[in-house]
Amino acid sequence: MRLKGNWLEETGFMTGQPVQVSIEHGLLIIRLVENN
Repeated sequence: MRLKGNWLEETGFMTGQPVQVSIEHGLLIIRLVENN
């Protein structure tokens, strides 16, 4: 899946940042992957 647009940076996501995409209760959830 490719997600792009100015809204990504406006919500705190930066280009190249790893994310986890899941579906919960009919919602598409995008979470940042933490580097521990």
